Amino acid sequence: MSANAFSSSSPDFIDTTLRDGNQSLWGATGLRTGMMLELAADIDRVGYRAVDFSTSTHMAVTVRFHKENPWERLRLMKARMPNTPLSFLSTGMRFISWETAHPELMALSYQLLVRNGIERFMVMDPMNNMQAVTDSANAIALAGASEIVGALVYTISPIHDDAHFANAARQLAMVPAITRVYLKDPGGLL
Repeated sequence: MSANAFSSSSPDFIDTTLRDGNQSLWGATGLRTGMMLELAADIDRVGYRAVDFSTSTHMAVTVRFHKENPWERLRLMKARMPNTPLSFLSTGMRFISWETAHPELMALSYQLLVRNGIERFMVMDPMNNMQAVTDSANAIALAGASEIVGALVYTISPIHDDAHFANAARQLAMVPAITRVYLKDPGGLL
């Protein structure tokens, strides 16, 4: 990672094409590693703060549909994008499955992700379980990530009012491992 990847002079734009764009347009099945590698150097030259790159679901799709090695994908992309942090979206204490994983499995997953090129993590829990986000953030920090962003998942319901989101944001802001907080709006409700 470059020395100023997270400095105050870095732009705050995050490219979302490779993860969210891929997932939104093709259900995470569209882009193969070779296609991504063709774009990597150009994306790296732009100077983004980070690239929203992968999730455990993307890793599973890489194996299941493309018969490619997701760990190799991470290493190859990081080699082609040395100046841009790759970001991983984690859904609480889950990895590949929607079942809650054992904390030791999650710690190992985070260590392997960092070792293979992920530097920045966005951590969310679909049910806005702030303890799950906190536990994940702490495990990610121990794994050596450079930046951890806590997410609040936006939804509309009788209990999801401004006070609910303000309280959840306060909880995340008190976690030393979390360096930023953002509002995730997967349903496009805002």
